[in-house]
Parts: sequence; structure tokens; C-alpha cells
Amino acid sequence: MHTIGERIRLLRLERGWNQEFLASLLRVSVPALSKMETGITDLNLSRLDQLAEVFGLSMAGLMSRNSGREGELGEEETLRRLLEQRDVELLALQKKVIGLLEELREAVEG
Repeated sequence: MHTIGERIRLLRLERGWNQEFLASLLRVSVPALSKMETGITDLNLSRLDQLAEVFGLSMAGLMSRNSGREGELGEEETLRRLLEQRDVELLALQKKVIGLLEELREAVEG
């Protein structure tokens, strides 16, 4: 069982890429990539999408804990989790927008 960071590292090594090469594809520094691979940095959905594209995988394929092809049930579960995470992020952004609108209204009225 691998973490997403370990999965990124394994995919990079399977392709014979060094950290400098993958970092350049992602437009990040080597230390930033190293933090992704070691799990120090939490990855957001846009970064996961970028990684999936770079590796030529679906998001579910990137998130797969198996090095081979993921079964349909596993992909569905992975996609369900990604949708749940997206919903949480969307709710947080909605709350932030509401807060900013309230601040703006107070500034205009006050």
C-alpha cells in the first residue's frame, strides 16, 4: 500500500525520470517536488490533475494504490472520494465568498 507521494515517486522512477525533469514538467522546484513525494506537502485537486496528465493517467489511475490497472470498482471508489473532496473544497470557497460579500456590504453601508 502506497501513499500518493510514494505513488508519484514510483511512477517517476518507472518512466526513468529524475526529480529535475518531473519538476520542470510541473513547473515547480525540485524541493517542492521532493515534499510532494515524501508527503510533506498536501496535494490539491488541480495539482493531482496536473500530475495525472503528466503521467498520462486518469485521476483514478494516479490515485490507484496498485501499480497495474485498477479494477472498475476501485476507480469508482477513487472518483467518489475525489468528488467528496471537491464538494468540501467548494463549500469552503462558498463560505469565503459569502464572508467577503458581507464585508463588502458592511464597507459600502458603513
